[in-house]
Amino acid sequence: MLSKILLDKLRVGPWLVAGLVLIIFSAEAHPNLVDRLLLALALLFLGSWLGYWIDRTLFPYARPGDLFRAANRLAAGNVHEPEGGRSMRHEASLAAIRRAVLVAMVIFVLSLGV
Repeated sequence: MLSKILLDKLRVGPWLVAGLVLIIFSAEAHPNLVDRLLLALALLFLGSWLGYWIDRTLFPYARPGDLFRAANRLAAGNVHEPEGGRSMRHEASLAAIRRAVLVAMVIFVLSLGV
């Protein structure tokens, strides 16, 4: 149970690894700009993580992945009326767009330094 919770919390962990690798390469190329680079990357990664978790907290009932899975189950189970699955996919797409906009707004606000 604890490992599942930990894996859920580190869902965006590959971005952290990618960022650390980029920091190392950039530090080798331009050692005098490392402090600015670290601040910019820290704000970017913090913003993406924070935006993701704000969305999950504000909309626990409308997670894009859950909605897409529900749409696929609805479409597969109801062969005679595919409109239900199509409608649910539309809602899932809107939820995914909502999450992307929210994450982008949080990254933008953090990068402004507010």
